[in-house]
Amino acid sequence: MAIDDPFHAIDKQYPKGEGNIARTVNTVTEYSLTLGILSGVPHLAVAAALNKVWKTFISGDTYKARTEATLEMVIDALRRQSDKHEQLDREGKTLAVKVSDLEASLRLVLINDGIRFDDEKRTRFINAIANATISPTKIDSLSSFIDDIDKLNERDITVLKVINAVMNLESDWAPDADQGRPNKSLHPNTFLQRAQTLSMQVATAFGKNTDGNSFSREEGMGICLRLQGFGLAEMLPVETRSVPITNYCARVTTRGFMLLRLLGETVPNWDRYFDGNGPR
Repeated sequence: MAIDDPFHAIDKQYPKGEGNIARTVNTVTEYSLTLGILSGVPHLAVAAALNKVWKTFISGDTYKARTEATLEMVIDALRRQSDKHEQLDREGKTLAVKVSDLEASLRLVLINDGIRFDDEKRTRFINAIANATISPTKIDSLSSFIDDIDKLNERDITVLKVINAVMNLESDWAPDADQGRPNKSLHPNTFLQRAQTLSMQVATAFGKNTDGNSFSREEGMGICLRLQGFGLAEMLPVETRSVPITNYCARVTTRGFMLLRLLGETVPNWDRYFDGNGPR
């Protein structure tokens, strides 16, 4: 055992069953800071993170301040939607989300934000709440979308947006040239023929060099599979070729479209997938 092992020192100072969490974590932080000064920046970074978490969860004031700030941001977002609310009231329309579900979603936002302390996620939480109150179609379980937002990372959201941009074109639903009437469904080839474009656009979004078309598609494909697990996208089978440069194909599901709409993204062909009662 290392002579200067801080956790051994803590064990000696606070035997199991004695002491308290606040004192223990504070001691860990102090030892980590000492080690950081002696050993370099990485330890300082770990110590800073540990200290921040300690202050957040041990100090009620920090958590309370975050909660109050989040609630104020929710109110501001709802106020910005005031004109749309008034229009809904004049038309005699009811909320597309149940009040009980809205309350549960707000509680979940506060709980998740209090754990994450992630400003970008908080913005998404707030957008989802505000946009749900003016949704043109019924929302089944808003709280489940809040849960998805909490679990999705930045790259997940990025890929979902790329799939929407590549695989959901307004021209996809143009009237059939032979029969002169709007399409009622899309053939899988509509999506499959854009597999390479999707692979390229995802790689570009991640800052990869796509020159030569020999870059790995593994990361993008893995994220599409992850989105499929959330029910936000569907993977479509493509011809298997050399790994890891095989193109992949995915489309956004109606659940994925709803999540994008809640986040404030533009969703082409919305009316093809939804009516006032939800997914068609």
